[in-house]
Amino acid sequence: MNVEYELLQEDAVLSNVVISIPINGQPTVHSVDGEYVVQRSKSCIEWQLHTIDASNRTGVLEMTVAGASSDAFFPVTVEYASEKTYVGLELEGAAMPDGTQVPFSVNVVSGPEDYRIV
Repeated sequence: MNVEYELLQEDAVLSNVVISIPINGQPTVHSVDGEYVVQRSKSCIEWQLHTIDASNRTGVLEMTVAGASSDAFFPVTVEYASEKTYVGLELEGAAMPDGTQVPFSVNVVSGPEDYRIV
């Protein structure tokens, strides 16, 4: 079984990416971009990637699980964080109703609430 990703939005930067794939049995991993952990308590393999960005746009996890059909590997769940919004909004300033500028700071962290491939 091969699992692949491709980043289509070239200016996106995803960090702490975890792709969780259900497994019933012991997987044999033949190749992986990034790292993986077998979570026996969750019956899944977690494919972990520190960063997906324009310099790391594609990746593959190739594995086999004896006796497993292709349907056994679903649903796949994906978790990640991003310091950018999807639509590229940025806060440029903050002001009181009378127009007086006030100090402000911005901390953007976005990610999926629930991202499943079924």
